[in-house]
Amino acid sequence: MGESSQNARLFDCSDDSDVDKEYLPDSSPDTSSSNQEIMEGRGHIVTAEDGEGETKGKKNVRKRTRNPKSWACNVRKKAHDEGKEYMSVRKKLGPAKSVLTKKNCLTSCVHGCQKFISDQERNIIFQNYYTLDEHAKKLFLLTISQKFLVERHRKGKNAQNSRRKHTFRYYFNVSDQRIEVCKLFYLGTLCISQTPIYNVHLGKDIVSNTPKESRQGRHVKHSINDDDKTFLKRHIESFPKVESRYYRANSSREYLESNLSIAKMYSLYVDLCKSENKQPVKDSFYRHVFSNEYNLFFHTSKKDRCDLCEEVKLQIIENRLSTEKNEEYSRHSIEKGACRNEKNTDKEDENTVILCFDLQNVLSCPRAEISSFYYRSKFNVYNLTAILSSTKKVYCAVWHEMFMGRSGNDIASAVVTILERVFDDNPNLTNLYCGVIVVFHKTETL
Repeated sequence: MGESSQNARLFDCSDDSDVDKEYLPDSSPDTSSSNQEIMEGRGHIVTAEDGEGETKGKKNVRKRTRNPKSWACNVRKKAHDEGKEYMSVRKKLGPAKSVLTKKNCLTSCVHGCQKFISDQERNIIFQNYYTLDEHAKKLFLLTISQKFLVERHRKGKNAQNSRRKHTFRYYFNVSDQRIEVCKLFYLGTLCISQTPIYNVHLGKDIVSNTPKESRQGRHVKHSINDDDKTFLKRHIESFPKVESRYYRANSSREYLESNLSIAKMYSLYVDLCKSENKQPVKDSFYRHVFSNEYNLFFHTSKKDRCDLCEEVKLQIIENRLSTEKNEEYSRHSIEKGACRNEKNTDKEDENTVILCFDLQNVLSCPRAEISSFYYRSKFNVYNLTAILSSTKKVYCAVWHEMFMGRSGNDIASAVVTILERVFDDNPNLTNLYCGVIVVFHKTETL
């Protein structure tokens, strides 16, 4: 601990404004470097050992994996195609389909459909029809229906002036027999309108009498060659990763500097392509690769929040707060209030001197808005800040990761370094209060 405390540099500050979250170094390294040095890959494509609740063996990436089967439009379409109940786009309930009997074919039908096809056989035909996909349904309708030219016309009508050009005959294949049925019996058995019959015959191939292949998705795909993809990935991987103030030990998530963005990275990529005489890919493809092949995020500062308080708040919103958790939260709230009251009491007592300390945001050094700096590896700089209640004087212990990290012993060393200076200025110090982030790093050694 002695060596670590000597490594922590100590600065006296007159007010809180000097605890600078936007710290900039006084000097910067030489920015002249070749493009070859810039493109040295320092990252990697994140693979699958997860700590964020993902399935084992699945690659963790920035963007969620698509699940088109769960999309509302596809769920609705699947239910409609299978003849099941569904909710329309306008939030109207579409009823499930079933076999319909539109007339009594025993007495009022020239074909006598119900004499040859029983209700049980109709249900079997209905169920088999709705297990088919879209293309198979079209093929099925073509095999059990025929289209003919109109043979007879009403008086005063002929093939030229009549709107009706064709007529249809309908059949069902039952027990290896082809049975002709009437239109209402046919449509009622399949629970469809006559529109699918018209459309399937209108779009069929005349020679083979089969439905034509769908023309959807027939656009020409403009593929990007492997060299351009590799160059793009090397550019993304060339940005150094920074350490987040908040992290999980088993997280596969990585962070880039907060002053970066996808738009800024793409702009730097375009500049690099110009210097290399390469044709840059479009912004949309750059974003696609960044989001779907990497688990990279941009580091942003967050407020210190209690894990238990946030967990209970979420459970209350989701209406799943258990009795045990509620009791634990009640005890926690009482302890939190007691601690706050104790601190306020100590602050109001003129004979009590307290020191409050907490770890500030992790800074990256060097830091500058220069394009070549984005590709440089940077040191993490840590800043433990303390304020003395009696004099309002602020003390900052600043160190970078080459000296030590931010483990419990490291933070304890920084606290000891601050205390040595505080006791020199005010030997009457009685109480210490630490912030949430210090507790987060489990500095029981304090």
